[in-house]
Amino acid sequence: MKNITLSAKNESIARAREVANQRKSTLNALFPEWLADLVRQQDRETKLRDLGVSSWAMRIPAAARKSLSKNISRLGSASIPWKSKTFSKN
Repeated sequence: MKNITLSAKNESIARAREVANQRKSTLNALFPEWLADLVRQQDRETKLRDLGVSSWAMRIPAAARKSLSKNISRLGSASIPWKSKTFSKN
C-alpha cells in the first residue's frame, strides 16, 4: 500500500474523525474504502454513459431507482409509453 499526504479543512477533518469514531474505525482505515467507492462510482457512471443512460438518471439515488423500477413494474408495460407497442415517436 502506498502512503500519501492529503490536505483538508480542519472542520472537515474533525467531522470525518467523528464519523470514523462512530463507525469504530479511523480515517486511515476508512480512506481506502472511500477511494474504492469513488472509483466504483466512476466506473458505474462510465458504463451507464456508454449504454446511453442520461446524466440525470445517474444522479438518482440507488434506493429511489429501485423503488421507481418496482412501481413501474406494477403498472405494466401498457401504461408506460416507451414500452407500449402503440407508442410512436411522431
